[in-house]
Amino acid sequence: MTETDVTDAKVIADVPKGRNQELDRRFAAPLAIGFHLVDYVVHGWDVAASLGIRAAYDQDLVRAAA
Repeated sequence: MTETDVTDAKVIADVPKGRNQELDRRFAAPLAIGFHLVDYVVHGWDVAASLGIRAAYDQDLVRAAA
């Protein structure tokens, strides 16, 4: 993905329904929340690593995100 891909991208709400089957899919709330949890853990680690800080997570959080 390039910078242009990101800056030229439209928000999902602007894409007409039926135009992209992947956008028409629905997920159960626990699954969607799980996606976000993994995203937060991974990006938190990534930001910490880029700042030279060790990301320390509780084992319960790591297990929940795995």
